[in-house]
Amino acid sequence: MLCTPCYHQERKGVCLSKNACGTWTAGAACLDITPLCNGSWLAGHARPRRAEGVRDPLCVRSLFLSDGRRSVSLTCLDLVGLRKIHVDEIRRRIPEPAERDGALVFTTHTHDAPDTIGYWGPRLLGAVPTRSGIDPDYMERVLSQTVACIERARQAAVPVRIVAAGARVPRPLTRNVRREGFKEDEIRVLQLRDVQGRSVAVLSNYPCHPEMLGHDGRRVSAEFVTDLHRVVEARFGGVTIFFQHALGGMVTGGVSRDDGSFDPARGEPFIAVLGQTLGEAVVRALESEPEPVDPGAVIRFRRREFRVPVRNRKFLLAARLGLMPAYPEEIRGRYLRTEASLLGFGPVRMVTVPGEALPELGFQLRAMLNRPHPFVLCMGCDELGYILPRRYAGHRNYVYENSMSVGPDTADILLDRIRWMLEQDAPADEEPARCNDIRSMVPPEQAGKEPGIQGGSARWSTN
Repeated sequence: MLCTPCYHQERKGVCLSKNACGTWTAGAACLDITPLCNGSWLAGHARPRRAEGVRDPLCVRSLFLSDGRRSVSLTCLDLVGLRKIHVDEIRRRIPEPAERDGALVFTTHTHDAPDTIGYWGPRLLGAVPTRSGIDPDYMERVLSQTVACIERARQAAVPVRIVAAGARVPRPLTRNVRREGFKEDEIRVLQLRDVQGRSVAVLSNYPCHPEMLGHDGRRVSAEFVTDLHRVVEARFGGVTIFFQHALGGMVTGGVSRDDGSFDPARGEPFIAVLGQTLGEAVVRALESEPEPVDPGAVIRFRRREFRVPVRNRKFLLAARLGLMPAYPEEIRGRYLRTEASLLGFGPVRMVTVPGEALPELGFQLRAMLNRPHPFVLCMGCDELGYILPRRYAGHRNYVYENSMSVGPDTADILLDRIRWMLEQDAPADEEPARCNDIRSMVPPEQAGKEPGIQGGSARWSTN
């Protein structure tokens, strides 16, 4: 296990909890990662699909942030996911060794991008994978463009001020098809502004599967994320970056069928509605007295690596056959190396989650972060599939999620590591968040909703 303590404490009578120079610097960049030709295996849906065109471009977007002592980068790609082995390679290629540990890499989890996990290649009788769906040339382009984007963001760094905000979005905009109405309905926002007040970057955090082009979609697309970026960048300029919140189990667009699938006639028009509405919520949040982050605050950062056992025989077989990338020792030991990180400054605290956490875990993590502006950043530095509470193992309402999960131990191990980082990070006088009872962590309108009970939320209409 690896833990990197990167925070400042009071010692020898000198307070190091403040940024001595009071100056934040930040830079942002965006580069294209759209495939250069058709034919890529598209990831995310059950049916094998090959790309036949481009609906909208795929991008990698990066923020570099420094308090003068410590720096981090937050990078997100319009892809279904990246395994830790890919993230480790990105870090290895970053020119500045000091910047490698703080490089955090995420994906938007779009279901209309080339396969970067290996699971969605050709299949025998449409069911049994026979070859990895990863195109080595495309993967190399993704890795090199990501490193270039991180470096370009670092080189663009200027003094900034930071503000944090949040806004409620219409509840019917998304739905949880497994546990109707039980989901996060607030979008969290962070903006970094230069000394002239111009936007350097806007970060937003909200849960929804980008899968509305449906099982038969054959065009490359970032889906609603493209429209969100368009709205926010038209208003503020700069670079916008979107991060998934707890989207698992199954948080998706509000016009989905009850099984989570989409009629393309309804799904595709709704993409623009969803992105436009989320973008307008981001704008509204930032124009409604956002909370400034103290210029003297410092970055508090921890990253911890750990192992999770692989109980999913399908995943083990795919790794052994070379369909899904993994370290050799992972295959032999029947485990996966993964990681989680804790990042905070002032009233803002973020946690990274290496996969698709269910909303139940999202609410728990939000409470554990114990800050006015909690960010739960899923799809972070790995893609372990669905991360379910142990009580859902074998649950008839979560058959699909269990089939696309590493195993029932993952959530408990992840929460244990995050609790440890929070305990190490907390000031001596801070009251720890009480996180043992999920009923105390969710908004009142979510309370009482149990798995398998439908109802409790309106449905979105495009009429």
